[in-house]
Amino acid sequence: MKQAVESEALIAAAEAEPSVATLLRRRRATAERVRRHRERQRTGMRIARIRFNSRDIAALVGRGFLPEGKCTDADFECAVLAMLDIIQA
Repeated sequence: MKQAVESEALIAAAEAEPSVATLLRRRRATAERVRRHRERQRTGMRIARIRFNSRDIAALVGRGFLPEGKCTDADFECAVLAMLDIIQA
């Protein structure tokens, strides 16, 4: 009986461990993320997270940088790039 309980515990522990395929996928994903990061560094590109509150969004919509209604991340990216174009002109 004791041996059966120990065997069940070992089986449960083995099933809880991630599979080799899962570990390889994680490693590949990590390597790809690092590769993109190094490429951005090499080319001088930086990523910035910007938080917009409802007042900021209303101002961007009011000035025509954002469409009315639900906006996607791409819409916000275009709005920021458009403002940068104006600043740099």
